[in-house]
Amino acid sequence: MSNNDSSAEDYIDWENFTAVGQDVGPIYQSMTSETDRAEFRKGFLIGFSQSFTGTGADASKLSNWTVVSESPSGTVVSAKAPNGNKLLITVTKRNELGHVATVAMTRPARMAMAAGTTAGRRTPGCRMSCRS
Repeated sequence: MSNNDSSAEDYIDWENFTAVGQDVGPIYQSMTSETDRAEFRKGFLIGFSQSFTGTGADASKLSNWTVVSESPSGTVVSAKAPNGNKLLITVTKRNELGHVATVAMTRPARMAMAAGTTAGRRTPGCRMSCRS
């Protein structure tokens, strides 16, 4: 996703997808034409990639990949960015295949406190949920 790889669209649960606080699923579900959906997927991946790399982020520099939780419906994994932020990805299971349902970023506690939020609390708009 971060490199605008069009093959990534096959691994996203578009109907239930939430990306960094934006609930993409309902927008995608409202489209009735496969042409519109294909254009949306392409446009979303371009925008996500530009936004991700525009912040100076680099997927190859993510470290400390960890399984946060597992359930029959999905798995939540995390990775640490060089700036200390944590990337959280929820992968749902459908037909024995994994599909990304949620991508969220959280700030380290010291940054969250500086921003006036409670330490250890996710940043506003970040949701973690397994959807099937």
